[in-house]
Amino acid sequence: MSLQRDDSLSYDDALPSEMPPDSGQFNFPMCKNSMMLIGGIGLFLVILAVGVACFLRRKKKKQFRGVVTTLRDELENQKIQLSGDLERVTVEREENKRRLQTVETEITEREQMFEKPEELLREKEQLLRSQWNFDKEKEMCEREMLKREKLLEPIENQLRNSRKKKNNQEE
Repeated sequence: MSLQRDDSLSYDDALPSEMPPDSGQFNFPMCKNSMMLIGGIGLFLVILAVGVACFLRRKKKKQFRGVVTTLRDELENQKIQLSGDLERVTVEREENKRRLQTVETEITEREQMFEKPEELLREKEQLLRSQWNFDKEKEMCEREMLKREKLLEPIENQLRNSRKKKNNQEE
């Protein structure tokens, strides 16, 4: 029995530039790339945290605190970057919303004069797509920020407990 190779292409095999405009793909130019980078860094940081737990068993607690503090600082920096992305998306989303309202008003005015505002309808369609994309991008940024906060919580607890133990030993 021989296996035959299927050389047919699907949308999954196509390059983004080859995709038709309405193929269901999202286009988040800056946030998508930063999300992928931040997601990769987040995964790296989780693996690093596990490694740090093993590291604690073998090394001094002072060194451990330094690594955990660095980890916390990196997650805080990611939250700041995501906060900036979220703010940018919110501003762009609101601007798009204002443009959409202007176009809808103009469409209504032209329809009252019995004109067919086809170019405005196309613009409205494009603005609605953009609004949907901004909503999705905002949702992704918010989700990523929540993930960072969840990652920070046990680290903060560990650092707090470590400081308490250090203070108790010094007394």
